[in-house]
Amino acid sequence: MEDGVLKEGFLVKRGHIVHNWKVRWFILQQNTLLYYKLEGGRKVTPPKGRILLDGCTITCPCLEYESRPLLIKLKTRTSTEYFLEACSREDRDAWAFEITGAIHAGQPGKVQQLHILKNSFKLPPHISLHRIVDKMHDSSTGIRPSPNMEQGSTYKKTFIGSSLVDWLISNNFAASRLEAVTLASMLMEENFLRPIGSRSLGAIRSGDLAEQFLDDSTALYTFAESYKKTTTPKDEINLSAVELSGTVVKQGYLAKQVQCLHPDIGISFWSEAVYLPRKGLASTRPDRSLERRSREGMEEHEGHKRKNWKVRRFVLRKDPAFLHYYDPSKEENRPVGGFSLRGSLVSALEDNGVPTGVKGNVQGNLFKVITKDDIHYYIQASSKAERVEWIEAIKKLT
Repeated sequence: MEDGVLKEGFLVKRGHIVHNWKVRWFILQQNTLLYYKLEGGRKVTPPKGRILLDGCTITCPCLEYESRPLLIKLKTRTSTEYFLEACSREDRDAWAFEITGAIHAGQPGKVQQLHILKNSFKLPPHISLHRIVDKMHDSSTGIRPSPNMEQGSTYKKTFIGSSLVDWLISNNFAASRLEAVTLASMLMEENFLRPIGSRSLGAIRSGDLAEQFLDDSTALYTFAESYKKTTTPKDEINLSAVELSGTVVKQGYLAKQVQCLHPDIGISFWSEAVYLPRKGLASTRPDRSLERRSREGMEEHEGHKRKNWKVRRFVLRKDPAFLHYYDPSKEENRPVGGFSLRGSLVSALEDNGVPTGVKGNVQGNLFKVITKDDIHYYIQASSKAERVEWIEAIKKLT
């Protein structure tokens, strides 16, 4: 990391004029947060924009967008608002911690005060659990249950544990995640909430009140009076549901290119995804129509192919072992591609090992995954350390 850089990496930013969402490369400095556009895997200079942190206020968690629960909101001294989305709760909180430190750089006591987690939590006398539950049911500002899937079963009217923790903090019922987890456990103990699915049900066996509720994006809960489960019939469970039922091991923003050989027409082409549309099935064997659909990741230009890097949110799962990737600019939380890791090979690529035509500012951060069907995924991490982490995590599942 360069001198003066406190943190850097991918975040998804909401546009100012047109409120669309685009991935940008962010660099946090002492008084400024810079963001860059990426083209061809390279950071385009000068910066696309800068956020002056002097006098900024930060809101984290920010719950203004229901479909984007991992937001940070920055409001500048001139009342300009910036919405930034991270790839995970851990990444969001790490960015929020560093940005808060940069905002209050001259006030070390303030930084420490903002980030101390209390060892114990007692519900304030002026707040009742009934009041919290009533506010959770509020149609405009409360928790909005929705269908969620766990291990092939669909549970209606549920919400994830980390979203409730965010909501409790955002509504000032708790000052830290530890307090919010303890408060949520109290709501379960008083039968206002019920755990749903094996992940959350397993946690209630713990004797520690603060550990009975899971601050986790895979743990499901519901209001006690609305407990209802709809299980997908076995004959209707498709491959996609099985793939996504695995335990999340790692996730993060990475840039990628995909190259595969069409089995019928015998040409090599570059594709955004190898997901086939029929019944949502995922496959690493493209059909004839995939050559046409692959144009998102490939442009024909004067007889040769120009490869485009796509920044995607990658999610690594085990049992079964799959690597999926999502388009962070889209509202729907559905993979745009993915593949089984069974029989796959993963290796690091240094500058002298990069094949002809793979463009980009690799700088030691490139690695390759080859599936058992000989599809080549070229992936750029944001740093050499991150590349090592991803390679090690993938190798354990191949």
